[in-house]
Amino acid sequence: FSFENLEQTIQFDIDITSFNENPSQSEYIIWKLDESLGVGCNAQGFDIGLESERIHFRHWDDNFCAIEAYISIDYILQENFNRITFSTDHEFLKAYINGVIVDSAAITENYQIGKGNSPILLAGGAVENILFGGLLDNFSIWNIALSQEQIQSNMNSELIGNEQGLVGYWKFNAGEGDILYDHSGNQNHGDIN
Repeated sequence: FSFENLEQTIQFDIDITSFNENPSQSEYIIWKLDESLGVGCNAQGFDIGLESERIHFRHWDDNFCAIEAYISIDYILQENFNRITFSTDHEFLKAYINGVIVDSAAITENYQIGKGNSPILLAGGAVENILFGGLLDNFSIWNIALSQEQIQSNMNSELIGNEQGLVGYWKFNAGEGDILYDHSGNQNHGDIN
């Protein structure tokens, strides 16, 4: 899938049982980075990770270093599911928890959202043995920037699967075996391993 209009929303429910004790390394919740041109500022895509004091969302464009937004642990209810949303439009990257905006970062002019060609990895990244130790549910990707009103509306009901801009929707409670089924109708099924 692509983000041709330079907008996207990543949304998921997360239950964090404990926070990362290693301040120098993130536990990757979601990893979609193309590092074929190099790592760091040469990467393309995005990653979401759990650090000792926050959850970060970083967008990478090989022409610029990352644009980042954060959700502090002060906002996160431990041992409960929290709805996390990161939304990107032409101007800002925004971070929401349970429908409330908690951080935003301005997007640099000419910044390219959605560059890179790589699979999405959930609960881990490209680095072995750096795995997320919590629970994920209701993971969705959109090729539009959801408004705060849309985010709040989606919180208390299950998605139908045909919503405008919905690219992928994984409920984690359907099917069996080693397939993670996409319920958006776009057949972006995943492998469980």
